[in-house]
Amino acid sequence: MAEWSALELVGSTVGRVRRTLGLDATTGDPALDRLARLAARLLGVPVALVSLVDVDAQSFPGQSGLDPESPFARGTPLSHSFCKTVVATRAAVATEDARLDARFAGNLAIRDLGAIAYAGWPLVTAGGEALGALCAIDTKPRTWSADDLDTLHDLADAAVAELEGRAARILAEEALAREHHVAATLQLSLLPGALPEMPGVQIAARYAPAEHLIGGDWYDAFRLPGGRLGVAIGDVVGHGIEAAATAAQLRNALRGAALEDLHPGRVMGRLNDLAHAAPLAAFSSAVYGVFDVRARTWTWARAGHLAMLVRTPTVTAFELGPEGILLAGDPVGTEYATTVQVVEPGTTLVLYTDGLVERRDAVATERTEQLRWLVEHGPDDPEHLCQTLVERMVKPGATDDVAVVALSVKSA
Repeated sequence: MAEWSALELVGSTVGRVRRTLGLDATTGDPALDRLARLAARLLGVPVALVSLVDVDAQSFPGQSGLDPESPFARGTPLSHSFCKTVVATRAAVATEDARLDARFAGNLAIRDLGAIAYAGWPLVTAGGEALGALCAIDTKPRTWSADDLDTLHDLADAAVAELEGRAARILAEEALAREHHVAATLQLSLLPGALPEMPGVQIAARYAPAEHLIGGDWYDAFRLPGGRLGVAIGDVVGHGIEAAATAAQLRNALRGAALEDLHPGRVMGRLNDLAHAAPLAAFSSAVYGVFDVRARTWTWARAGHLAMLVRTPTVTAFELGPEGILLAGDPVGTEYATTVQVVEPGTTLVLYTDGLVERRDAVATERTEQLRWLVEHGPDDPEHLCQTLVERMVKPGATDDVAVVALSVKSA
């Protein structure tokens, strides 16, 4: 079955996306404003925008640095749009001085907004649709570095994740009033449509639903600033649309917390705080880790989740890692323990939910050893490894859903 972007499910035009997600064209959106402020701070520019480009205008649901009293505070005609070029090319666009750039010399934003230097990264959904751009604007000439563009890339991914996550939550709420067949579509919308690609590392994941049931297993992976990769997996107790909606709430909350804080223990603490406020999230398990590609370190926190499997070139073993009880088990404000591990080239980390190893008609220790053996002798490619684990471990008629994520560090 094809995996659809949540935004594709709510509608493909920018206008419809804006209306469906409740993006006010006059007041903006707090989450997207926060991303724009973060972009302005990290790149040291006076203006940063989350821009959605429609057929005749662009709107700024997220902006930092524009005068709120300006008629252009939350949008402009396309005569003032650099971002339309990003959407048209579906690629990063940068100019040191728009006045000297044939692509932009006639753009009215130079006169009306003082836009001189510009860099933008496209907002591309999991289904491949370009909605707009996350951009940085300077009022004087500027050379944009590779790190500047990487930062825009990371923040653009976060903006798309916010939009897709919101769409998923809306789908969850609407599904409460629909027939059961909508549940399968909802389940797919809760999972990331595409996993990030970063040099030096490969990541893959699989989700296998329970037969005729919608579940609360979830996973996520996303780029973070500084050449880092955030990876998460979790399991909400129970089945049904309520469990799936809670899983979406946890996943989206984790994304937001991870963007603001690189410390996995504090991010897990934010989920714990949420579980106190959302009863259906209580007793959920989760793992969240940050892989630093350059340092080859894995820093992770664990809330009552199963042990991680680690396959090195010489051994495959379970790693319990940091201690941490199920969400809502600790008081509000708790910071979860973390463990930092150096990950050597050729190593694969495997995270999974309990549906992969727990079955009523089998001995748990035998299933656990079967999983370890399959990982040890399985394919090196994480895509093929995840597929092998699901095919060999999940039988027809399974009563619990399954999520599995494999992260491999390429050999030097």
